Amino acid sequence: MDYATTDGTALEGTDYVGDTGRLTWLDGDSSNKTLTITLIDNSTSQGNKTFTVTLSDPTSGADLETATVTIIDDAK
Repeated sequence: MDYATTDGTALEGTDYVGDTGRLTWLDGDSSNKTLTITLIDNSTSQGNKTFTVTLSDPTSGADLETATVTIIDDAK
């Protein structure tokens, strides 16, 4: 199953490191897989921002979903 990040109000290269790739399971493996996206910290108060992670191209008829990720602004 492929994954890809897409900008929302958060921008790749400014707020997070965009990524694409493939998650794989061996036959009989039903465990959860983890996807790590690197956030870019800055000291500027800009409010919360979002980006999307989309799953595509399942190999076993899996249900696909899109997740909206919210980066909480921690600048003081």
